[in-house]
Amino acid sequence: MKLIYSKGACSLSVHILLEELGIAYDKEAVSLRDKTRLEEISPKSYVPLLVLDNGEVMGEASCILQYLCEKQQRLDLLGGAPGSLEKFRCIEWLDFVSTEIHKAVGPLFNKNCIDPLRSQLFQATEKRLEFINDNLDDKSFLTGEKMTISDMYLIVNLHILEHLKFDLNKYSNIMNYMHRMDEQPSVVQATEQENAGHHPPARPLSEKDLASMGLS
Repeated sequence: MKLIYSKGACSLSVHILLEELGIAYDKEAVSLRDKTRLEEISPKSYVPLLVLDNGEVMGEASCILQYLCEKQQRLDLLGGAPGSLEKFRCIEWLDFVSTEIHKAVGPLFNKNCIDPLRSQLFQATEKRLEFINDNLDDKSFLTGEKMTISDMYLIVNLHILEHLKFDLNKYSNIMNYMHRMDEQPSVVQATEQENAGHHPPARPLSEKDLASMGLS
């Protein structure tokens, strides 16, 4: 199988899981600005994409994360056994991060996103961060004392928020959590690989690019 990813994007979550699983895989870095290569792989033209051994292409981070866990029978990383409350708590967090954090801050990447919308998005996201911070008050990870795929997805998105100039220092539990996650071997390995890898040259985002990313 092959992971199609872009440095700094949410595809890093899948990269982390692949390292955690310790299975053989190929990877290919693509540009989110010049989408020529992405469009050759999938009409979705965004990452992550997972090219399966049979040639089929799977998209959406939360779907790929769950698929790989079940495929490799790592139900611990999925929260628990099929039908268990623990598993669905993990999926609940995956959906929360995907819709309330990742998708919600997308417009902030658009330079045309100005006040009052920009301030409103910051305020809404900060409420979500307070919720996460409170949840971590008595837990090492989102669902308890063991890392799951929901943590792999959240840590990537927290670093995206840092890039967007969110002040995470006021959330002590989140800061401790980020330190804990950033020390996980799979997080270190995936991050170092992406930082050291070859990446396509970038060009400025056009209005067409922003529209295709849902950010215009």
